[in-house]
Amino acid sequence: MVYKFETTERNNATAIEYETKALLYLMSERQDSKKIDNYVIDCFNDVSGCNANYDEIWDVQSKGVKDLRPKTIGIALYTLYNNFLHSFPFKHFILVMPKLKYDYWVDNSKNIFDINNFRTKYIPKVYEGLIQEYKNRKDIVLQTSDIEDFINKLTFVIADKSKVEYIRNLIKFRSPQIDDFYFSEIFKEISDKQTICKNISVHNLEIEKPSEIERYNKVIQRKEIYTLIVNRFLGPSIFSTRSSIPLDFYNEISQFDEEERKNVLQDVNSEFAKLLFDKNNKTNFWKFFEKIVITTMQNHTLSINDIFSKFNLSELNKLVDVQTITIKYLIALIKDGLNNEN
Repeated sequence: MVYKFETTERNNATAIEYETKALLYLMSERQDSKKIDNYVIDCFNDVSGCNANYDEIWDVQSKGVKDLRPKTIGIALYTLYNNFLHSFPFKHFILVMPKLKYDYWVDNSKNIFDINNFRTKYIPKVYEGLIQEYKNRKDIVLQTSDIEDFINKLTFVIADKSKVEYIRNLIKFRSPQIDDFYFSEIFKEISDKQTICKNISVHNLEIEKPSEIERYNKVIQRKEIYTLIVNRFLGPSIFSTRSSIPLDFYNEISQFDEEERKNVLQDVNSEFAKLLFDKNNKTNFWKFFEKIVITTMQNHTLSINDIFSKFNLSELNKLVDVQTITIKYLIALIKDGLNNEN
């Protein structure tokens, strides 16, 4: 069964913000987040997470409307329900929205919940909204029994944290010594990547299997976001072809000839890439990286060797098995980035 894209572009700032929050929810706030490798933008839904083989899909509708009521929540479920009916492997159905009236919920302390957290008198209104929207779009009258299984599979997410909090949660940086500016800029860059994907129209196009969506350049990979985050802190991209080596680091390898210097740079890039994309060691990596960022920011006027001497090497070795030369290269890049910021 083919999937036909029937998308409607939305470009207002609030909508884009909630779509980014939806992506970050998928990326870091679920127990199964590590299974999601790809984020499909504005195709199946606002955001859809997929595993590497595209045989499991986390489908997300986002609604950044602050006056949502139970009936309008039901109306917002139309695309999710359509995907529920499709033969593609949609396994998870999620609605991301702002904090709503306290009167609607049984437990107002929950930010993630199922239909049973609605007060009993409001649940029929959710059904009513979806039935009304389906009648308006398909001219088919659904029965409550037709949508009950779908409604019971829904996850509702209240996305009331700030942009900065979402990024801090994603990369596990807790230190207040890193300015919120860095985190808000990362959020903006992720939003910008989503906007680029949204601006690629697939309206009325069809695919026969989920993986075919990759041909339309509307997929953001997890590793792209990790690289974006690291580049925000490092300034120049660690993976780009550099016309020059940071001056502080050049002094470390000045005794080598040109070919040997190229080999050193290739080795440190390779080692850093392994750390960055090692799913099994993600938490340790971000602890390690945060320590390098904070120590360098606090001491950026010192030489890289003086900064390096401030690390407790036994502690670093417990976190990540990494060569000394790689740490020094990262220090040099961070210093370079800080100088460019200033």
